[in-house]
Amino acid sequence: NFIIICMSVTFLIVILLCSAQLNHVKKNRAELALAKEDAERANDAKSNFLARMSHDIRTPMNGIMGMTRIAKENVSEPEKVEFALDKIDSASNQLKNLINDVLDMSKLESGKTILSYEPFNINDIITNLRDVFSEAIAEKGIEFEIKKHNIIHEELIGSPLHIQRIIQNIESNAIKYNKPNGSLKIEIEELNAIEDMTRFRFTISDTGIGMSREFTEHLFEPFSRENDNAGTEYMGTGLGMAITKELLELMNGTISVDSCQGVGTEFVVEIPLDINKNISPEKNEEKVLDNLSGIKILLVEDNEINAEIAKYILNGAGAGIELAKDGKEAVEAFYASKEYYYDLILMDVMMPVMNGYEATRQIRSLDRKDAKEVPIIAMTANAFTKDKQDAIEAGMNEHVAKPLDIKLLLRVISRYKDKISRFR
Repeated sequence: NFIIICMSVTFLIVILLCSAQLNHVKKNRAELALAKEDAERANDAKSNFLARMSHDIRTPMNGIMGMTRIAKENVSEPEKVEFALDKIDSASNQLKNLINDVLDMSKLESGKTILSYEPFNINDIITNLRDVFSEAIAEKGIEFEIKKHNIIHEELIGSPLHIQRIIQNIESNAIKYNKPNGSLKIEIEELNAIEDMTRFRFTISDTGIGMSREFTEHLFEPFSRENDNAGTEYMGTGLGMAITKELLELMNGTISVDSCQGVGTEFVVEIPLDINKNISPEKNEEKVLDNLSGIKILLVEDNEINAEIAKYILNGAGAGIELAKDGKEAVEAFYASKEYYYDLILMDVMMPVMNGYEATRQIRSLDRKDAKEVPIIAMTANAFTKDKQDAIEAGMNEHVAKPLDIKLLLRVISRYKDKISRFR
């Protein structure tokens, strides 16, 4: 009997072990099947992404290349050249927006987006909302209106560039998908403030083509488009609203949408902000110089085309330009110059031999008075908040992103007019 019992127990143990092993194998198979499905979905997503990006990049590139050829072949006909240049400008902006969206989405998904925390005035954002798309609004004959309600605190602290990006993403779509001679209204309202915090509500409503209820459920997913021809008829990455939602979540904000096909769409965005109570009673308006005559600028730029563009802009404003092709040349040129010979340094960041950060640090460490005082402005394609922080930490005064905006560049230079020895 003892032997039988032992054999039975042994047999039972074997069965249990086999069963456990079988369950483990089944579990592994299930996990492998899920992993395979995830890999296939990821591969499909990557393939769709590459296909869409190939189309969306090639479309404006084709326009740029085609219109460049038309301009070259019709140099004696100003009207055709002007027409081609306008189309090149439009396609260039489309390509720039595409690149910005892809890079922004990549930063957001990797958790590398950094919000700034800086003082700003809500009226500056409102002005930009009115100005940035003014040409597109006029071209389409859209009736545009901005209204303010109950705004008590104008001086705030937050991330103004990201706030502007959020509202402009929605405003851009409201223009793009609007009907000719339609309407667009943006209402800005301050909700109840509590101690040092307040909350702003932005309501953006249009009379555009609208969206189906089914699509609004997927509106904030990357690359979402309601129909297949949206990419060609209206142009866009399908990333704008995904970026908007991600940025709002970073800010602890909210967004809702109400839309009806053929009638229009209304977005409601709410963003919490800190109230800036450290404002001096008098605010001096920023004066922008448009004449840089007598100003000596050291331009540090390794890319020949970018250097030519910057020289054209600055020479046109009257500035004298000397070029250094990398950070090492810039340090050597500054070191060899007399004190206060250079009034300003425009410094690229990504360069061979020595990058802009290291060049700035070496210039700042030189044993001469002007090395500590000369304004150094980063002029770079590295345009994220982290890049701006890196520039400041290296000893630069400001950060201007490429492609260059002439008005912005002159505005930034104007901030340092008192430090520039040659200003009269």
